[in-house]
Amino acid sequence: MIQHPKNARLVGNVLKHTDRTLNLPCHRVVNSAGRTVPGWPEQITLLQQEQVPFKKNGCVDLKQSFWQG
Repeated sequence: MIQHPKNARLVGNVLKHTDRTLNLPCHRVVNSAGRTVPGWPEQITLLQQEQVPFKKNGCVDLKQSFWQG
């Protein structure tokens, strides 16, 4: 969505170094396949609380989430 393919690490680093008091919805960041962050099970819980649809393989269903890739 930011028009910079293959910059996932950049996004991750920006979020990592952002002031946590800003309360950014970083749990909404998934990779281009819809995979969530390994080792962060709370991300899935937060997304499920927002009724984000998941595929059977555990990835976010980007098509149902209105992703325009």
